[in-house]
Amino acid sequence: MIDNLRALDLPHLAVPHGSIADVYQAITLIGNRCDRPQTARRLINLIRSDIDALKMSARALNIVPKRLLVVLGSMPVPPKATFVAGPASFLDNLVEMAGHTNIAHEVLKDAYGEIPLENLRILDPEVILEFRDQPDTKQMDQLYGSWSEVGMLQAIQHRRVRSIGGPQWLSAGPRIAVELHRFITVLSEFR
Repeated sequence: MIDNLRALDLPHLAVPHGSIADVYQAITLIGNRCDRPQTARRLINLIRSDIDALKMSARALNIVPKRLLVVLGSMPVPPKATFVAGPASFLDNLVEMAGHTNIAHEVLKDAYGEIPLENLRILDPEVILEFRDQPDTKQMDQLYGSWSEVGMLQAIQHRRVRSIGGPQWLSAGPRIAVELHRFITVLSEFR
């Protein structure tokens, strides 16, 4: 895409978007490029304030922390190795801010990676979060039926696979506080 913008001689700026810190850096870069550094600082402060308030709200719910897995996309049917958010990803940060534990830490060293079926059985997540448009009942029944053949996974056995939203939520951006709210809302169901 950048090459296309360059070929059209359109102004553009590539910004980082892998972590929450990257979001703040990107806002600063864009604010400076647009000669609006104060506006950028205000936006960053508002996002930080929203995140702080959401973290306090999550703690106030007094929910027992869950061991969960964040799947990048939808759970594959039929079951196969699954690509997930690992340590140091912004999705991992959101899980922690919501008061839960991303169990991908136990097997991944990178921000994102693939977990084989054998490891999924060992990890045995209590909840699985996925990113796809809201699935219908038939799709979820197929998912649970297919994955129940893999072995006893708590998230499958107790039907605790939930969608956070579509693929637009897989990239860190200025809506990170909104995404944190989505995580907290979905996970508050599991008291």
